[in-house]
Amino acid sequence: KKEEKPAPTEEQLLNEIKVPEGFKAKIFVAPPQVGYPVGLCVAPNGDVYIASDENGSLGASAKRGKIYRCVDSDRDGRADKID
Repeated sequence: KKEEKPAPTEEQLLNEIKVPEGFKAKIFVAPPQVGYPVGLCVAPNGDVYIASDENGSLGASAKRGKIYRCVDSDRDGRADKID
C-alpha cells in the first residue's frame, strides 16, 4: 500500500520560491486545493485561473488536466473559493 505524503507547509513552500529583490512571495492557494500548477492567468476582475497537470512527472494518462478558478472574495490575499 502506497503511503501518502503530507502536503507541504506554507513555510516549506515559501522556502522554495525565489523572487527578485524588493518583492515578497505570498501563498494565494496551495495543495491540496490545487496541485501541480503548470500555468496561470489573472482575469481583469482578479480571479486567478490555474492550469494543473495531475500527472505530475509520473506519466501521461489522459484526462488528468484541470483548470481551476480561484477567487479571493474577501480580498485578504488568499483564495477562498476554488472551482
